[in-house]
Amino acid sequence: MSRYAVRTAVLPSTSQRLKFVVEGETLQVVPEVRSFVLSLSAAGKSVNTISTYVPKIAAFLNWADETPLTDWRTVTVPQLTRFKWSLEAPQPTTEGSYEAPAGRSDATVGLYLTAVVEFLRYCARSDYIDPTTVNRLVEPRYLGHVPASFDPGENGQFRFKLVKQLRTKPVQHRPKTLAPAAVKAVTDATLNPRDRFLIELLNATGIRIGEALGLRREDMHFLPTSINLGCEIAGPHIHIVRRKDNENYAFGKARKSRHVPVEPSLVRTYSRYQAERTRLVNADSDYVFVNLYKGRIGAPYTYSAAMAAIRGLRSRALVPNLHPHLFRHTRATAWIEEGVERDVVQDLLGHAVAASTAVYTHPSPKTLRDAVDRGRIGGAE
Repeated sequence: MSRYAVRTAVLPSTSQRLKFVVEGETLQVVPEVRSFVLSLSAAGKSVNTISTYVPKIAAFLNWADETPLTDWRTVTVPQLTRFKWSLEAPQPTTEGSYEAPAGRSDATVGLYLTAVVEFLRYCARSDYIDPTTVNRLVEPRYLGHVPASFDPGENGQFRFKLVKQLRTKPVQHRPKTLAPAAVKAVTDATLNPRDRFLIELLNATGIRIGEALGLRREDMHFLPTSINLGCEIAGPHIHIVRRKDNENYAFGKARKSRHVPVEPSLVRTYSRYQAERTRLVNADSDYVFVNLYKGRIGAPYTYSAAMAAIRGLRSRALVPNLHPHLFRHTRATAWIEEGVERDVVQDLLGHAVAASTAVYTHPSPKTLRDAVDRGRIGGAE
């Protein structure tokens, strides 16, 4: 039985639910992980980001505990290499067979390594472990290309950054998207106006689920003109504003506020949702998405509640692996294929760097097929 386990705890000061690592027998929180988690929360990292990191740190602690002559506090590059191999190894099936392929992709293994190294670097900064431990795991890398506003220092001393010695290089694939028929099936499978508006909003704007759940009514500028609201942006649109005090802990990853134009069809869906909301909720809440049918009526719709609704849509619409981020991939890919400039798509998605948007520039199989059929490549007209 593994020594370390992941448990969720509620912070008394904020009522925030965060994941921690505990020792299985005593249920005592591992102090180094607790401090790391609290530092991530204080730095403005989302609950979802923290929830992604903590299980991977627990896996590392268990691996080190079960590996002879390995202490996580003094881990070396060769030892971390063996940890990487353990992540890449084929995973046993329920019958005990090892014929199944490894369940972790290169990208997932890379995320494990990132979480572990960031945890160890924090421990070194906090004097939990010897800094030389981390120095063995990272190496200086010269920055050949830097932004125009970057200050390299008088002698170029800032053109170096520390990178993990042990890394993965995932093969970049075109993001998975939803076919129009799948989008329609999911939309038609919604059971109420609120969830229908949520799905249509995600599909029309490409915003993240955390950004959607954090929307306030003041962010919805759905009139032909919003001048009376102090906004000079023409046409119906929504504003994405990063807030740290959301009651439902919804969190927008992008630090820069932005706006996304919307079409009249989405405005009509929003109107139907508002009529349903007015009928069912007496309390006045500034949140766009609130509980209407169960839980504390009128309270902000939470991530877990939204995900439960999406799991229901997945089964009713018969769309495997349905996830909120699929709508973001679908919208971004559609914009690119429709000829929207890449820098415009970057702004619409709220990407901080162009590299995040570049993944959507991979042509779809249909685009490649159409190019060949039209004689643009590999054939005569």
